[in-house]
Amino acid sequence: MTARSVEVSRRYPATAPDLFRAWVEPDLVESWWGPEGFKTVVTHLDARVGGTFRFEMISPSGARGAMAGFYREVSPGRRLVFELTEHCNCDLAPGDPPQLDATEVCVEFLEDGDGTLVRIVHRGLTSDAIAGRTGGGWASGLACLARAVGG
Repeated sequence: MTARSVEVSRRYPATAPDLFRAWVEPDLVESWWGPEGFKTVVTHLDARVGGTFRFEMISPSGARGAMAGFYREVSPGRRLVFELTEHCNCDLAPGDPPQLDATEVCVEFLEDGDGTLVRIVHRGLTSDAIAGRTGGGWASGLACLARAVGG
């Protein structure tokens, strides 16, 4: 089986340190995390190398799913790498496969003058359907982040 990857990016009129904090401070994560319409509750977040996190995600239909993992790299204002060991597989369409294997997410914060590009690369996805769903989820989540940081 060949693993798939998706890459999604968006530019924000905000600093890299401010955007980085939106990924590692529980109250800020809850203000934007997830696709449009989802609510996220951070039940645990220890943003340090080896630290773990667990989020409960609630879909617009009320279905609940957990997202959990651990941090591999934490470079404030520059880069965040984490392994997802549990994926939110709620509200899947009939026949849509769940992501069960662990995956890696790399988030880079690249300042470019008066703003910052946030680039996400998500590796280890196990099917084209999952890669498509994941790419769409990240794109929607980055739009939610834009509203949270004013961009």
